[in-house]
Amino acid sequence: MKASRWAAYICLLLVWVLCSSSPLLSFDRPAEGNTEQRSCAPDDKKPYFVILNPQMQMPVGAVDLTTLHQIIYRYESRLFGLLPIEEKNLAGKFFGGSVRLGKSILIDLPVAIWFAIVQHEVFGHGARVREFRGEASYTLYHPWSRKRAFTSARLQDITISDLIQFTGGGIESNQVMAWEMERRMYGDYPLHCYDWLSFAINKYVVNNYIYRTPDPRFYPLAFNEEYKEGGDIAHYLGEMNYKYHGHYGIFSDEVDPLVVANYRKIKREAIWNLLDPALWLGIYYYGRYILTGKERFTLPMLPLWGIQLMGGTRYNLTPIGGERYLDLYLKKGKHYFNFYVRRGAFEGESWYGMGAGANRLWRYDNSHLGLKLDWWNQLETGGGGNLEGELHHYLTPEVGIILQGGYKTQGYLMGKASDSGFYAFFGALVKF
Repeated sequence: MKASRWAAYICLLLVWVLCSSSPLLSFDRPAEGNTEQRSCAPDDKKPYFVILNPQMQMPVGAVDLTTLHQIIYRYESRLFGLLPIEEKNLAGKFFGGSVRLGKSILIDLPVAIWFAIVQHEVFGHGARVREFRGEASYTLYHPWSRKRAFTSARLQDITISDLIQFTGGGIESNQVMAWEMERRMYGDYPLHCYDWLSFAINKYVVNNYIYRTPDPRFYPLAFNEEYKEGGDIAHYLGEMNYKYHGHYGIFSDEVDPLVVANYRKIKREAIWNLLDPALWLGIYYYGRYILTGKERFTLPMLPLWGIQLMGGTRYNLTPIGGERYLDLYLKKGKHYFNFYVRRGAFEGESWYGMGAGANRLWRYDNSHLGLKLDWWNQLETGGGGNLEGELHHYLTPEVGIILQGGYKTQGYLMGKASDSGFYAFFGALVKF
């Protein structure tokens, strides 16, 4: 397992270096027609990130898989741009839009979904298995397969809360990936349309899993079958029922009324996740790409007193119940800030938390430091918090290193280990 893990990191770094240095893959052809660029130009160098961590935690997958996906579509987009498609008249625009639509259905969408599946299984369920010192194996298929990917795990001496974290870890990791991408939307570089597609897919995972699970009130047999097949939502609800009431509540021909009530509860709560403006803007921007061919878009923000701001929403399933998040993103010059509040409730009990982050709180010469602060008051662990710093240091204008570390107390924080202690990541960044 360890050998294959580090081999994957080495391959990723090799692909990264080769792509950034190869003259055969350079973008040296100017845009034709108008001055609006439809792909990366030489003076539009974009940073690509890789972070390393032996435990392959959720944030590692969110960053590294996003980087690998970005490198793939960067050069796929370049090759696609070589096609002799002229869109100077209505017929040409119709043909160009049809080609992009077909490419989206046959290539872009399956590949983006596949990366979300890898994040879900390897860096979601798998991350929790590694945290609890278990063993995991993964059954993954190619992007065009209709078979269901899954994670097989061997876990020993774990609590019911640990088991719930394993069950919900896949959905949680997709939310971690979506939030990583959403924070990037307010950075210095316009996002590619494929970034928007990937963001929308990862963002919608929690809703997709909940809504495709049969309603146990109307379809108890189908819900039971979903439970037998290892469905995340059915298992999550059964395990939560065991945690609070001592039994799973899922029988061969019926389902406990409490499980039914909690299914309908998370189904209602998950609507909150769909209220995020970035989700619908992502779908809109990808639709614009199909119609016009424009690949890069900057997320609009609302101006207020010299500051630009935008709100967002998230929803996550935790080992104590469902949580709703309200996010606020602020931008002033080259400085970016994000704030959030979160609240959860399950069977009459509630908890809450908040957090803040700044990506360039301190700058000196070729370095800048960002900070993140989280605080919560939860049912099982009481008050707690997390303090994290992230240092970027540029060795050259195009190459830099990343040092990330912090301390977290006992309690649940999306994407982090549940136990208290120090943690650290090492990474690199390249602009090309």
